[in-house]
Amino acid sequence: VRNARERDSGNTVLHKQFAGGHLTLAAAASASELASRPIRIALLDEVDRYKANVSGEGDPCALVIARLKTFWNSKWMMGSTPTRSNESRIFDAFKTSDQRYFYVKCPHCDEAQTFKFEFMRWEEGNPSNAFYACEHNGCVIDDADKNLMVRNGEWIATAKFNGIAGFHISELYSPFSSWAKIAADYEIKKETPEQLQTFY
Repeated sequence: VRNARERDSGNTVLHKQFAGGHLTLAAAASASELASRPIRIALLDEVDRYKANVSGEGDPCALVIARLKTFWNSKWMMGSTPTRSNESRIFDAFKTSDQRYFYVKCPHCDEAQTFKFEFMRWEEGNPSNAFYACEHNGCVIDDADKNLMVRNGEWIATAKFNGIAGFHISELYSPFSSWAKIAADYEIKKETPEQLQTFY
C-alpha cells in the first residue's frame, strides 16, 4: 500500500490502492459511495440492516451490483443475519440460490443431518447439561462430538443451481459457542418476544 503522506497516494481511510487492485470501503447509506467506481469483487455484509432505498436512488445492493458490469469476471457476495422473513433481503436472496445446508453425520448411527435448534435437549433451568439429540435415532450427541462432525461435514444443495450459490448455517455449528451456552442464552431470552427474536 502506498505511503499515506504522498499526494494522491491512493491510501486513505476508505480507499487503499495496491499492486493489482484496490480495496474500497463504502457505507450502505451513501448512494454516492456505492456508485463511485467500477468494481470487480463486491462483499456486502449485514444486508438485512440496509435501508430499502438509499438517498432516493434505490436498493443499496442493486447499486453495488450495478458497479460490477464493467468486468466479465466479476463476483459478489452478500451475508447477513436474517431478520423477519417477509422483510429479509438475505432470505429473499437465499431463496433464489441453490440453498446449500451443512450436513454432518451422527457419530453414533452415521445418519446425515443439519443441526436444528428443535433437537437441542436439556433439563429446564439447567442448560449446562445441554446435548443434541440425533433427529433420526435420538442418539445423544455431546458438545465434544461437534468439532469432529463439523470437520467431516459437507455442503449439500437442496435446490437447482442457477448460477447463485447460497449457504445457510447457524450458531449451533460454531466452535466458539457450546450447546450449553446456546441453551443458557435461550433460557434468558425466551420470556421476552423482542429478545427471543434476536436469539432466533
